[in-house]
Amino acid sequence: MRSSEVSSQLAFDDLLAHGAETNLQRKQDRQYGDLPATMEAALPFYRHLLKRHHDAMMAGDGNTVRALRQEGT
Repeated sequence: MRSSEVSSQLAFDDLLAHGAETNLQRKQDRQYGDLPATMEAALPFYRHLLKRHHDAMMAGDGNTVRALRQEGT
């Protein structure tokens, strides 16, 4: 094999690292994809979530409280 072929190919360790990084990114996208990506979007989202959580707590609605706690994570 010519040296130019070797240098143009990724080493096996690089392929494994790239695959692991891609898999982690996909897992995080599935887990957190519905959450806001920027501070500008996050502040109104979490303010509204806190209001809904407070309202559910005041109403004694435990099922809604648990669901809202999962929604924000």
